[in-house]
Amino acid sequence: MYRIEITLDEPLTAGYGIGFSNEIRSLDYIPATMLRGALYEELVLQGRENEAESWFGPGRFWTSAWPANCLPMPLAFSQVKRDDGLGGVHGLRNELSFETDTNPPESGQPQAWQRARSRWMQLDASLMPVKQTQKAARRIDMHAGLRYDTQSVRGAAFFSRQAIEQGTTFHAFVSEIPEGPVEAAVLGKRRSVSGRVTLAWEHNRSDLFDLKDSDSKDSKDTFLYLATDALVPGAQGGWLRGFERDSIKYLSGAEAEVWAASSFTSVGGWCGPWKLPREQCIAISAGSCWRLRTTGSEDSDRLRNWLDHIVQNGLGLRCHEGFGRVCVNPPWLVNTANGESFGQNPATGVVTYPNLRGGMNYHPLPGTPDNADICETARSLASKLKALPSSSAALHDLLAVAQRGENAAAFMERRAGVNAGQKKQGNETWQKINRELAAPLQSLDPAHHAFLIMAVQTWVEANA
Repeated sequence: MYRIEITLDEPLTAGYGIGFSNEIRSLDYIPATMLRGALYEELVLQGRENEAESWFGPGRFWTSAWPANCLPMPLAFSQVKRDDGLGGVHGLRNELSFETDTNPPESGQPQAWQRARSRWMQLDASLMPVKQTQKAARRIDMHAGLRYDTQSVRGAAFFSRQAIEQGTTFHAFVSEIPEGPVEAAVLGKRRSVSGRVTLAWEHNRSDLFDLKDSDSKDSKDTFLYLATDALVPGAQGGWLRGFERDSIKYLSGAEAEVWAASSFTSVGGWCGPWKLPREQCIAISAGSCWRLRTTGSEDSDRLRNWLDHIVQNGLGLRCHEGFGRVCVNPPWLVNTANGESFGQNPATGVVTYPNLRGGMNYHPLPGTPDNADICETARSLASKLKALPSSSAALHDLLAVAQRGENAAAFMERRAGVNAGQKKQGNETWQKINRELAAPLQSLDPAHHAFLIMAVQTWVEANA
């Protein structure tokens, strides 16, 4: 397939779902249906609508436009909880490996692995992941209005619209470059204000979606990766939500063991000519991965023939709209299925280890060498303050001030009337709190003030 580089000359809103409120969200990629529709309208504007068949007809396949050099993160990749994944202390791990060690001895800590949090993975020239990206850069524009009589701003915004920022670059793929490729188009519905893009067609063919031979230790293992959502009908009607032994037998005719890391999602759409929503379908999600193993040569041949077919023609229905693009034995799955983590960078990565019960490891209570046992200090202060009227409510207000990062000592002084020499009735509680807490707070780092105040309040309420 051939790559298309798409650069946003204006912000773009790639809306999705039905907007029930005044808040319009945007995808962080360009769906193939939006790209194809914009190119068709550009052909019509140029008087070339008779070329539409050669652009979008049978045998011409398109993909969605993903952030530059990125693909959806494989669902088989996992990372240590609270780690950075690629570039972190432990990197990523391929869960389709049969040799995964869940607790490497060199870490010295028990680890909790979870599915990689990032939305995209960035590939290098060897098609190996080098970076993970959460989302494409997006911004939110608030649209307000003025009152006609006073020209004052209305109390609430008319609506807010999210948009991908100008200058963002995407990459899409097409099976064949059409004659006279379009170099500019307008995406989305807000043609008067946003959505203009520039397209650069690369004539060097990419082997990203070619059928590749597996380099795993067991040559009978095949890795299958889904780059776009796939609409796959089942044998009994309805839509498949993943693959297992029976569904692989139904689709390919081969008996194979199946190990999966997949999920599913709902897919809607809009029919422009009819002005009606399209049928909602269940699709296997992009990023889904499978490891397939056959035992006989006949099953291996059947499986390979099926894989060659879906590489050429796509998997499932509506492949010409960008659904069902697959990668067979991609390097980012084959080369990482050895049970070892990859992409580590212990020098810059940061991770907080959870313990075996799912909570955080024990850390010393925040304090200083002069006040190491902050809980005992809080207990002593609470015994002096618990008899005061409304002491719990006053400590609650003081805690809120400290949690906002403001100066708790200055707040106590103002409430106690120290600076102005005030002697208001009812200030006795605050004056007592100020006298008792001023010195302990001064001995602590400001980052620990909230902890001390919360501990004092807890002891006061427990002994009320």
